Amino acid sequence: QVLQNKTQDIRTHNAETTDCSQDATSKYKKVSKGTTFGLEKSLGLLFQAENDGEVMSPWQEKARQLVRSTCFETFSVLMILLSTVHAGAQTDYQARHLVMNPPPVFRTLEIVFFALFLIEVCVRLFAYRGLYFYMWGWVWNIFDLVLI
Repeated sequence: QVLQNKTQDIRTHNAETTDCSQDATSKYKKVSKGTTFGLEKSLGLLFQAENDGEVMSPWQEKARQLVRSTCFETFSVLMILLSTVHAGAQTDYQARHLVMNPPPVFRTLEIVFFALFLIEVCVRLFAYRGLYFYMWGWVWNIFDLVLI
């Protein structure tokens, strides 16, 4: 009951304070509100809202649309799969030829995959900002950062 009352108070407060003024923020677009608010988010009860009435620049909005697109997700998964195949091929080559250092083509591909994964994480960080660390799937986001 107390949690419901606190949640209702927060919702009322957020509903009263979400209008953007026309001064300094007029060049930014208002994003529609999500369903999770302060207390619910801090307690981790819901992970639905990714906007909470935040104000985003047009570039950030475009970046968020990009990272939510099917093409971006498909490309990310494809890069993971190709990187896995690359690691397997490199390991196989080194085992078959009994060499410590693989040919330069493997190192070049490794740098290309690193650059692509770094760009992916940077775009996601730009799109979500601080939300990147506590939105749904935040553990995977931190895992990605550690791997890169």
